[in-house]
Amino acid sequence: NNEAVLNPLRETVLAKVSFENDTFWLKSDYVELVEADWPVNPVANAVIPEFEFSRTDFEFEQVNAYYHISTYQNYLQSLGYSLVQYPIRVDAQGWGGQDNSSFNASSQPRPLLSFGEGGVDDAEDADVVVHEYGHAISNSASPSTNQGNERRTLDEAVGDYFAVSYKKTEHSFGSDKVFNWDGHNTFWQGRTVNNPSNFNYKTITTFNAPYTYTTLWNDAMFDIWNQLGKAYTDKLQIEALYGYMSNMSFRQA
Repeated sequence: NNEAVLNPLRETVLAKVSFENDTFWLKSDYVELVEADWPVNPVANAVIPEFEFSRTDFEFEQVNAYYHISTYQNYLQSLGYSLVQYPIRVDAQGWGGQDNSSFNASSQPRPLLSFGEGGVDDAEDADVVVHEYGHAISNSASPSTNQGNERRTLDEAVGDYFAVSYKKTEHSFGSDKVFNWDGHNTFWQGRTVNNPSNFNYKTITTFNAPYTYTTLWNDAMFDIWNQLGKAYTDKLQIEALYGYMSNMSFRQA
């Protein structure tokens, strides 16, 4: 719900929207807000090009998801990449109200990002939004290759990388953590991009859980990031995606 300490901290941002039938919609060439799963909420629209909502309004998550995906797509293009070149569908209140979010490449008529409402509303957290969009970016560069235990772990790690790199230059507080807003509470504690458990690839016998060893990849990636900067390391990671294949290992990546 709204809190007196948080409400004034909202920021006004800019994003391109569509104008159809005398109405403005959260829709562009690269992202479209839709209603695809329960809970059912109408898609935000306006008769003037302003979408101003507080956290008690279901439209708040829609605007937040739309803005960050639009901004990240613009950033990809600024780096020279043409990925996710379709209006990805986004349900900012989905997943049957559960505490989960996902990218579904096989959803029709176009791939779908669905953000859950359980615990903290996932679409309130830019880390969750960019992480899930990271799966769409990976699938666009190397379609239908997210198969195999290490490969799935790698895709989760890449999503975490994009999320943290996106915010790291603007927000230094907690910048080694993924999902600062969604994962800092009794529901779960989020993840990190360093390696506090000192995992060693040589001693890992199985990658059964796709989230356990994401820090192995990102501890190395952010060593590079801290030395050579955001743009260089982002391009390094994005360029690598084109060579990803099914069942590949971390060592191959």
